[in-house]
Amino acid sequence: MKKYILCFVLSCGAAFFLYAQDAPAAGESVGLQDVVAAMEADIEALAAETESPEAVSAVDAAPAETPVEAAAPEKKPNGFKNFMSTVGRGFVAFGKGTVKYLNNPEVSTRHNEPRRNVEFTLINAGMGFANNLITTKDIFQETIVIDLEEYISRIPEKGFMGLNADLDLSVLDFRFNSKKKGWGFGLSPVHINGGVDIRLPRSLLDMVANGNGGGSNVSDDFIISGSVFYSFDASSHFDIKVAGKPLRIGVDPSFYIPLLYIPKSTVRYTLNTEDSVHGELDGKFNVYTPIDISGTIDAGTIMSSGGVDFSLSAEYPLFTRLDVGTSIGHIPLVPASLGYGMESTLKGDIDIKNIGDGMKTYQNLDFSEFGELPKEYVFRPLRVDFYTLYRPLKSDIITIKPNIGFTVPMNGLDAFFNGALEVQFHIGKFMPGYLFNAYLSTGAEEGFWRHSIGMQLNLRAFELDIAAVAKSQDYLMSYQGSGMELSMAMKFGW
Repeated sequence: MKKYILCFVLSCGAAFFLYAQDAPAAGESVGLQDVVAAMEADIEALAAETESPEAVSAVDAAPAETPVEAAAPEKKPNGFKNFMSTVGRGFVAFGKGTVKYLNNPEVSTRHNEPRRNVEFTLINAGMGFANNLITTKDIFQETIVIDLEEYISRIPEKGFMGLNADLDLSVLDFRFNSKKKGWGFGLSPVHINGGVDIRLPRSLLDMVANGNGGGSNVSDDFIISGSVFYSFDASSHFDIKVAGKPLRIGVDPSFYIPLLYIPKSTVRYTLNTEDSVHGELDGKFNVYTPIDISGTIDAGTIMSSGGVDFSLSAEYPLFTRLDVGTSIGHIPLVPASLGYGMESTLKGDIDIKNIGDGMKTYQNLDFSEFGELPKEYVFRPLRVDFYTLYRPLKSDIITIKPNIGFTVPMNGLDAFFNGALEVQFHIGKFMPGYLFNAYLSTGAEEGFWRHSIGMQLNLRAFELDIAAVAKSQDYLMSYQGSGMELSMAMKFGW
């Protein structure tokens, strides 16, 4: 642009200069057309000269004149805008640094690879119990003092005393892993797990502790539920490449049979203790089994009562330091169906004038014999989890695993929010895996606060796993020994 402006200025000046040289003598007349024609010829000649390489170089080398602009009014600094700009730049820098840190190539991935190509689990057993009323401190003392009022004060005003027992047992599990190909499969032909849950309302415990001196009239419910399942489980996993990284997919189908099933049942009680003790019960609960245990055991009937579900899982190394994963357990395909069992009816009343007089009346306490019952369809609880595996160091010595998920209500049971934080330790690189593995975890799982410690000794041909859990329905009591769980597993292979 500078070249064209300069060309125009020089052309106009040269035109007038040449016109003055060629001006006619005094007395000669010159027409306007002649003047215009002469100026056009001069402009064309100068334009040709300025377009030559020598002229262009000379023009470019000439200093440009700086146009004089009016002074702009001074702007006041915008503090908030500058602050937000600084914060934004900080977030961008932090994000870039975080991605670089998570992708540190010195950190290995997938430390949770299978430790053996062929593995047999001789036994994997666990059992436990929990309550929210009594702690180990109340039991393990030189003189045991039973203070019901102290115990009851630990339960919320409208809460329940919860009693729970559970077990988990599997034997003769088999698993094969092709580490180079990234796939594997397994079978668990004998897997038994289940538990029972009883909830007694605080109002009933208050009545037991304080007697009939309070002149109270109380009505409330107590609840019972339980199940024990046998299952034949299969498992498989395989890797597929996604963005150049292995996405591990797991598919685990299962055939299950409820060996014992008690649907969530409520029994209503009413107590009037103003002048005497008058109590009423009204409710029923059924105990289901796959066969009529009072008759002949028929394997065909047992197998026909079973159901089918499956579980899915996925895990992906999003960064070198960070894996992400999810699992969905017990997706129902075919429900189990039970048509045998015992129907229990609790309906009646009690009148006591004085303790020494005993019960005056009690009616309709009926426990029927085992036989056919209305068909009951049974699902196993559906559970969904999301987790990450984060390695903060340049090795797999420490892995942090936060987990969040939920259990979907099935068979009329309660829904639960699950969440936990686990820290894993891996010491002594020993062929595939590590010689010693341990973990600490804390969180909430299906209505219980759980705090776990576990250890694994891996000698390649033999592995021993042991774990202990402190748990309770109440958070504070979960630290006081009101419930516990122990498990152990023995594995062989190569």
